[in-house]
Amino acid sequence: MKVRTVILAALMASSLCAPRPAAAEGDTPAKRHENAVARYLANDVVESMRALRALAADGYAPSQAYLAEILDESGENDEAARLFTLAAGQGDPAGLFGLGFMHIKGEGVAKDAAKGMALVRQAAQKEYKPAIRVMMSAYRNGLYGVTADEAQSALWKEKLGEDAAPPAKEKPQKNSKPKAR
Repeated sequence: MKVRTVILAALMASSLCAPRPAAAEGDTPAKRHENAVARYLANDVVESMRALRALAADGYAPSQAYLAEILDESGENDEAARLFTLAAGQGDPAGLFGLGFMHIKGEGVAKDAAKGMALVRQAAQKEYKPAIRVMMSAYRNGLYGVTADEAQSALWKEKLGEDAAPPAKEKPQKNSKPKAR
């Protein structure tokens, strides 16, 4: 078992037992999420995971999707798929995108490229730039069961506007941190 997986499992277990701090006046789930992401990006993984888990358990879709990305990158596919499913069920574009890629890869869910691309398309239709990039690339290169179609690729590229060049990575690489939303 990888050391990172063992550490992550311990962190997840400890975050489940930790008491939730009382919400301050004016404190919102969005603000707590933003603070948790900032802590994660500053390498305060323990506090970040604790906060993200609490927000995810309370049904806050952006935290469900962000935590799912972290878990997906650490190989915790079943839990990642569960959280992406919860976020996607609320229409969260990052949740739709993440669940779509889980289906494309067959990690944590049944491999189904058509279902995965349908979810990615839903995220792209919500203006989620990573999903738009995937749609553009899939049509340009005939990826993920999509037939290459330059006209469709150009339409998705147009939706990106100036962000279309240079094309970014479609999905974070293993062992990289998700970007703040």
